[in-house]
Amino acid sequence: TVYGLGADATRSSAVQGIYQAKQRPSDNPLIVHISSLQQLRSLLRPNESHNERLTDATNVESTPNDNLDDPIPSVYRPLIRKFWPGPLTIILPNPKDSILAPEVTAGLSTFGARMPKSLLALVLIKLAGIPLAAPSANASTKPSPTAAEHVKYDLNGRIDTIIDGGPCDVGVESTVVDGLSYPPSILRPGGISIEQLQQCPGWENVVVGYRDASEKGTKPRAPGMKYRHYSPKATVVLYEADAIPPSASALLARIQDHQRVGIIRTSTLSTACGLSVVASTEKEIPNDSTPKVSTNGQMSHASEPQLEVANGSTTPSQRPMSRRPGFLDLVQSFALHNIPTVHRPFTEDWPVNPSFLIADSLPPLLHPSPGHPTPIRILVHPTPVRVAYSAVRELVPKLYPTDSKIDLVLHIGMAGGRDHYSMERVGHRDGYDKNRDVDGKTLAADDGAQYWPECPATLATSVACEDVWRRCRAQLADQSIDVRPSHDAGHFLCDFIYYSTLAHFYRRGEGGKDGERPVMFLHVPGDSDTLAVARGTQVAEALSPPPPPPPPQQQH
Repeated sequence: TVYGLGADATRSSAVQGIYQAKQRPSDNPLIVHISSLQQLRSLLRPNESHNERLTDATNVESTPNDNLDDPIPSVYRPLIRKFWPGPLTIILPNPKDSILAPEVTAGLSTFGARMPKSLLALVLIKLAGIPLAAPSANASTKPSPTAAEHVKYDLNGRIDTIIDGGPCDVGVESTVVDGLSYPPSILRPGGISIEQLQQCPGWENVVVGYRDASEKGTKPRAPGMKYRHYSPKATVVLYEADAIPPSASALLARIQDHQRVGIIRTSTLSTACGLSVVASTEKEIPNDSTPKVSTNGQMSHASEPQLEVANGSTTPSQRPMSRRPGFLDLVQSFALHNIPTVHRPFTEDWPVNPSFLIADSLPPLLHPSPGHPTPIRILVHPTPVRVAYSAVRELVPKLYPTDSKIDLVLHIGMAGGRDHYSMERVGHRDGYDKNRDVDGKTLAADDGAQYWPECPATLATSVACEDVWRRCRAQLADQSIDVRPSHDAGHFLCDFIYYSTLAHFYRRGEGGKDGERPVMFLHVPGDSDTLAVARGTQVAEALSPPPPPPPPQQQH
């Protein structure tokens, strides 16, 4: 969404620091950010050990009949499934024995919770081991920051550290919803629209629960309801979509004594509306390619807004803005996703999903070692991937945008009945017309050929499996662990998400016959005791990306 100012949500002194740095009114509640559903459940039932209750109940996809004891209200299940991690905050009852600092709720009997989409934020929360209270990192009432420089401008001298994660994707805060009353309501608009919410079961009649003007004299149920929000210092002028486009002379008359004006426009308007451009996010594009622009450092289609800074001259002179690399560009990345159990025979024989436990046990960062001088950042998807063909197809492109820097993707899934670990070499496009997913659906026999017509029936990883296998064996502390290469990923959801990810890299132009497809799948045994999880964690860590090649020697 935007940059946030985080503090330990369980310590009053830490939370008070947020109010002081932002000069925020004390009756304006804060949103609690979590990295997993386990962590959220521990806030709703602080006296229970949720680490020992990792059955299918840890998966939000479990139905009410499977999980009658889930403290997360069932009304939120469709929203969590569709929008988490992402820009959505849900209102939850705050238990009497809550571990949250009272300043977080501002005296309310409820609190807002959200699982952020930013991998950097998720890693930070998991590394801290605590929920983080985090409003936007700006001075109270001012526009929310979408870059690290904005945070420094507003809070320089008031906070100790800024983590630069690059430009934000959404640019506005999360949508806050209240499903504890009927009909459910939106308490604050944000990154998820009312139309998107209405598509979810149980939320068809969601209503707007906020006013356009600040609600003075009331106790705000959510941030953004009582006090001014997004209030910039500069004058803002909005031209409606059906208004006559402003001319350069009209803009000059409105600018008057101002030396600079920021213009956010779509490609339907002329560049800077005829004024002189001193800086722009627009980039030079070769004539033979599709025109694109860059918004806040992120590439987007030319029909979307672009930002220009202009002065009072009518002589255009473009100079593109530069983008600095952020923290995410500095370390190797290692993304993991795990597949939960779905078949009833599986859940009866193996009620606990070991792949979830293994992924959840991995550290957020592998520090440099003699054999690997580069630190490795491990990005674990915060929830198990839903065991549905449609969910996999929707999720995979979002996980790996074209500008992402992932050195190795590792999927982890359980193979019930095996006593060894399997490193899968290939994924299969076809053969998903027999096994039903969690929605009871299969795919047509020719579905793969129709959906991926440019991809072969089998795709192999571009990772050198033999080298990885040998390096993995050498790094294992427990040499009795049996790790084997395999060519059969099973023709079910494990195989399907493996092929889907391989095909995604193939399709986007990087994974042709000799292209890069840095994807692996690890099948783990069904055992889920402490020793088995520790062994699985060893294997996953040992499958980390190889060290980067040394820089070329300079010629003198």
